[in-house]
Amino acid sequence: MKRTNLIIGFLCYALLALILIVCGWWLAALLLLLIYGVVLLLYKRNKKAQWLIDGDPSDKETLDTLIAQYGQPDDVVIIDASRANEPFGVILIYSAGRFLIAAGKRIPFDSITSISAKNSATPYTVGQYQILINTNDKLLGTLHLNAGYDAQFATGAATQVLHALK
Repeated sequence: MKRTNLIIGFLCYALLALILIVCGWWLAALLLLLIYGVVLLLYKRNKKAQWLIDGDPSDKETLDTLIAQYGQPDDVVIIDASRANEPFGVILIYSAGRFLIAAGKRIPFDSITSISAKNSATPYTVGQYQILINTNDKLLGTLHLNAGYDAQFATGAATQVLHALK
């Protein structure tokens, strides 16, 4: 929702509440404003939840920015063909520097404990395959990178990253 829509909605609710107060229906006016407050809080919470899903838009770097910052990678593993031009669609491997870049994060080879492919589907949804990069770093933890709906492609990408670590 745009800010103007929120302001107009608040003004409409306030006017309706004022009319109810003038008519002597204090409880109805209070209830109406309470409902508006709950709706506004749920909207803000939903917006915050969307940020948790998509990530902070301010920290999303382009692939060209990452390559300019770290130099040309020794190997590029495409994990999601539909997002091959984004940092979330590829893993950049720098064998000489002994680190890789996955989802825009720099991960040293020494901190990686395992790499695997996993199906994230549940009995109720069709989920994408994910490449899991487990690290012993407390801040990074485990990275879950979406790799599309093809099991062989996801397994092949995970194997390619695993062989690049050796």
